[in-house]
Amino acid sequence: MNYNLLRSVLPFSICKKLKNEVLKIVETIEAPEELSVFTTKSNNARDSYFYNSFDKIAIFFEEEAVSNDRLKYSKLESTNKIGHGLHLQNDIFRDFSFSREVKSLIKKFGFSGVDVVQSMVIFKNPKFGGEVKPHQDQTYLYSYPNTIKGLWIPLEESKKENGCLWVLPSKEEHLLKERYIRRKGQTFVEKVNDVFWDNDDSS
Repeated sequence: MNYNLLRSVLPFSICKKLKNEVLKIVETIEAPEELSVFTTKSNNARDSYFYNSFDKIAIFFEEEAVSNDRLKYSKLESTNKIGHGLHLQNDIFRDFSFSREVKSLIKKFGFSGVDVVQSMVIFKNPKFGGEVKPHQDQTYLYSYPNTIKGLWIPLEESKKENGCLWVLPSKEEHLLKERYIRRKGQTFVEKVNDVFWDNDDSS
């Protein structure tokens, strides 16, 4: 498993257009009666609203923003992410997902004939936010052979002070540590390899 860091691959105008659409979505989307919280503390804390969002646009809130099934802050401040079918249900994100710019990115990885299986926008709002512990994306986006790739695209300038993505340098010994499995309505994490990460190496 490895990663490629590509700089300045999208013009500001596209990022701004996507960000404006995100704000519009959050403003207009209806949350479920029982607010869905996204947390990384438990891999079993996924509800039917989460699993049924693969072809819809669903909204998930920060754990600290919900009390007695009510939001303590504004919807925008409280949102953890929206997903996972933005490329299916929203014209702006559909056009972007199949745009020349994205196709160019995919080609850089040596792929062609790609299917988009998931799309989301993750918020990094100030004040609060659940801890995201070190993990591998392949734990949750698993296939054999390994043909699933993820594109993480910041819509604003991303740096240490505002919640940027941290990664470990590519090394052959970075084997897959865990697999996230859902079977007969139950979810669990299966250990695959004994792996230790030195977080001091991250950048």
